[in-house]
Amino acid sequence: MRVLLAFLLAYPRRSLILLVALLVAGIAEGLSLSAILPLLSIASGESAESPMGRFVVSSVETAGLEANVTVMLVVIVGGMCVKSALVLLANRGEIHISLGMATPEEQEQIVRHMEAWKAADRTIVYACTSGYPVPFEQVYLREITTLQERYGSRVKEIGFSGHHLGIALDIAAVTLGATWVERHYTLDRTWKGTDHSASLEPDGLRRLVRDIRAVSKALTYKQTGILDIEVPQREKLKRLQSLHLN
Repeated sequence: MRVLLAFLLAYPRRSLILLVALLVAGIAEGLSLSAILPLLSIASGESAESPMGRFVVSSVETAGLEANVTVMLVVIVGGMCVKSALVLLANRGEIHISLGMATPEEQEQIVRHMEAWKAADRTIVYACTSGYPVPFEQVYLREITTLQERYGSRVKEIGFSGHHLGIALDIAAVTLGATWVERHYTLDRTWKGTDHSASLEPDGLRRLVRDIRAVSKALTYKQTGILDIEVPQREKLKRLQSLHLN
């Protein structure tokens, strides 16, 4: 609170904007004061000490901006909008969340948010390595199994988001239990852009869908010892049921 009062005294003409922003944040379930106060401290000239503060300063400087009061107010309002959007999304339909670039702690926080908003039973989380394209050895397909163990009973389903080349790993992901597969697609993989090279062209997308459907049909258990399709072959090729040697 002391930091908040100091900020208001230092910037009296912006006090009304700040108060309105904080009011909207409270109404819309936006950023908490514990997240807002470090940003106000930075705007007042103090060094960034919290992890979030350091992240914001680094992002602002990367964008070529100065961490002043105006920029921090924009960050706060932007954070409120993102949080409000998440709350809105949590109120209806399925929610698909890629866990690329997220630490295990952040993944847990995401799932807990979904649980708090009574939306976990409509949430699909995706194992993902964020890169374009991702080398095969860095896709880490077994993360699908890890997510199933951690969150399989807490979210609706576990999916796989791939940024690799080809479609073989997507098929493997399905065999490991992924029930959703997300891939980027493009009309021409040689186009310039971040993810065209790791995307699928129309024919590649068609083959991916074809193969996933085929594998999904095959991932079942036998219902009987001898299947109907095996009976004619068994009649033709079976050995003698018993042979007695004296």
